[in-house]
Amino acid sequence: MKTFDYVLIALVAVLALAGLFVPSQVDTPVVSESSVVDRVIEVLSEESLSGLVQVGEKVFTDGWSSEDKTGTETASLDTDGNLNIVGTVSGGYKTSPITATTTLTASQNGTHFLLSGTNGITTITLPAVTEAGTYFGFHVAGALATGNVVIDSLEGDNIEGSLIVAGAVVDCDAEDQINFVTDGENIGDYFEMVSTGSQWLLLDSGVLTSAKLTCTDPS
Repeated sequence: MKTFDYVLIALVAVLALAGLFVPSQVDTPVVSESSVVDRVIEVLSEESLSGLVQVGEKVFTDGWSSEDKTGTETASLDTDGNLNIVGTVSGGYKTSPITATTTLTASQNGTHFLLSGTNGITTITLPAVTEAGTYFGFHVAGALATGNVVIDSLEGDNIEGSLIVAGAVVDCDAEDQINFVTDGENIGDYFEMVSTGSQWLLLDSGVLTSAKLTCTDPS
């Protein structure tokens, strides 16, 4: 690519970002800020050139990195597809209460469900196991009244791993359900699970009282 081409791209980028460049053809959409930034960075990266494009408070360089004006944090994507972050990234758990029978969806991935106030047996049905990487946590957050809380696999026979119940290991081999058993549940009892695409693997868990968290295969 010739020097003139780089100058032209830079000029179009500046004009587009300033809102001064709109293609003259009636049927051509307005160039978006993100598309211009992406294309300029692509050119810089492909040609192994150095340079940067600044949009508002963000600076985009040929290494696909961005930083604020203070330079206190950066996020970059390397050639292997790894996201590298320097600085502080804030976040927290996503929580949601459950007090009645419900069916979960893969879009709720990453949620820690807080269980309380149920009456009778409450069934929480998991989404299809085929959504690999789907993660859920289940936590007793209040009294469970008179009925068990059943976390039920949609397909069955695909919950694997072990639970820690009153310090003892409980093996779960091709099970259908995980059950919080009432009349002895403790606030803070919990377990976590993740889908591999074909199985639900049990991760961390902890229950205070013996036999108050079980895995079963009723069908």
